[in-house]
Amino acid sequence: LMDSDDVLEDPEALEKTYKVAEEKQVDFVLFQAINYDEEEEIYYKDENYSMEQVAECVGDKVFNYEDVGDLAFTITVTPWTKLYNRQFIVDCGARFPEGLIFEDNVFFWEVFFSAKRIYFLKEHLFTRRWHNASSTRAGDIRFLDSLTVNDLVIETFRKHGQINSIYAQKLFSKKISTNYFRFEGIKDELKELFFNEMQKNYREWVTDKEFYDCLQYILTQRNGYILNAVLCSNNVDEFIAVMKNYETKKEHEKLLREKEKLETIEDKNIKLTEINTELKEKFNETKKLNDSLLNSNSWKVTAPLRTLRGRKEFYE
Repeated sequence: LMDSDDVLEDPEALEKTYKVAEEKQVDFVLFQAINYDEEEEIYYKDENYSMEQVAECVGDKVFNYEDVGDLAFTITVTPWTKLYNRQFIVDCGARFPEGLIFEDNVFFWEVFFSAKRIYFLKEHLFTRRWHNASSTRAGDIRFLDSLTVNDLVIETFRKHGQINSIYAQKLFSKKISTNYFRFEGIKDELKELFFNEMQKNYREWVTDKEFYDCLQYILTQRNGYILNAVLCSNNVDEFIAVMKNYETKKEHEKLLREKEKLETIEDKNIKLTEINTELKEKFNETKKLNDSLLNSNSWKVTAPLRTLRGRKEFYE
């Protein structure tokens, strides 16, 4: 599966992945991709598509979702970093929800939980072309699909019995952080609409007090703050102001921590300078003493004794 503007740079990419799939008898082969920025005209790697953590975890072994734990969230959901066994796709019933962008999220989690045998081929075989016309950068009305897609992903987890497992924290944190990322990226004239839909979506969680209390416990601090800011804000402008205040506070705290580190380093430098000065003074004193001894009569008087001490029989 490929997007129309992307490239298989390696002419043997299909042959390589097919041979691995046949040899390992897997449901799909996972491989790496590299980015190409059209504006800058540069190729670059990043963790999103290199997935080094997963590669290190699974090595050369055939694996499934149980073997990687919550590292699963570091696997790119894009369909074009995999070669699938077609019959496996037919049997598990995985589909891309029609009429939505970000739909590959739903497809990925269905195949991931359904697959019994997966193999990671650690080679960059695919080139992802980045450009401003991409639907994931457009910031138009389709960004509201993020809300629907995230709910469909949660339903896929629920279908496979994975809601109350090791994935819960990452799953709900990802939903909140992704929705907020889309909110920031959507055009200004659509922010109010996006906020209202997001607030309506999250208020459904509050109706289940036990579930809401659980979210407060498992969410990261930032995502917990975003959730409550969405729930408590009276309008989009208030939400933006609350989040701006939060980000400013966090940036201030970060700067304070950096300042404390610098002060600690400066204190250490002052201490080292003092020690260095003290050592220099002691060195100069010792040098003066040595010079004095070398120039004194005592040095000449004790010469025979020092010669004697150097002989073996003196110690015997």
